[in-house]
Amino acid sequence: MSYVSGTIEGLSEEAEVFYCKVLRTLRDHEIRFLVGGSYAAHHYTGRIPHTKDLDIFLPPSQVDRALEALACSGLETEKTYPFWIAKACDGAHFVDVIYRAASGLWEVEEEWLGRGEPSELWGVAANVAGVEELIWTKAALMDRTRFDGNDVIHLLQARAHELDWERLRRLAGDNWRILLAHLTMFGYVYPDLIPLVPKHLLAELSLHLLSDRGEVAERDVSLCRGTLISNSQYIYDVEELGYHDARLQPWGRLTPEELRPWVDAVKRGDT
Repeated sequence: MSYVSGTIEGLSEEAEVFYCKVLRTLRDHEIRFLVGGSYAAHHYTGRIPHTKDLDIFLPPSQVDRALEALACSGLETEKTYPFWIAKACDGAHFVDVIYRAASGLWEVEEEWLGRGEPSELWGVAANVAGVEELIWTKAALMDRTRFDGNDVIHLLQARAHELDWERLRRLAGDNWRILLAHLTMFGYVYPDLIPLVPKHLLAELSLHLLSDRGEVAERDVSLCRGTLISNSQYIYDVEELGYHDARLQPWGRLTPEELRPWVDAVKRGDT
């Protein structure tokens, strides 16, 4: 699928030139990356992306090389929140260089790079994230101001007939309830497509739901996983109600020191 000037609603010619420069710079420096976000979703669904930037996915080990290459090309770079995101800018235009979910729920792995699908963006060859990985990066975005559940449903609509369901289940791992929630809504939105979801997967997840007594509950721990799906809506729970934040170790990947600047920015509305 190819993009040409004028095909993306609201995208200026200057933005296209900037995005091309970013993609060519990374490619010319032999840095393996994936395009994610709305442009990757467009590749699979054909739906026009409504977004203010371009998302570049990289494993954490490749971020410094990528930022160095982009800086050498004349762009301003920064590790905005070092535990999950960096940016490359040229004036008002920027790209997000993403290597982990803001919640720590997932991390871009080397394996992802080999599962990308070839595409062409504004005349530049670039791989987009595999549809299973793309679904998982969007599945837990359920904030008041950012809900990607509709993207998940549209990706399922477009690719459920050829999806690697076992891969998607592995990506969900212990967070299978998030996957089950989206599959339930998919069947509600598109009832004619319910047969595309493997019965054995729905059976497995439903049995988990019925039989899960809750390891956390058995330990008598007040844990809030809401912070894994919303940056803002569960701050009160962890700061005022005494819940443990599921983003933090030992439950999650992050430390309080890593997370604090991001939480402060969310409170300010500066995200």
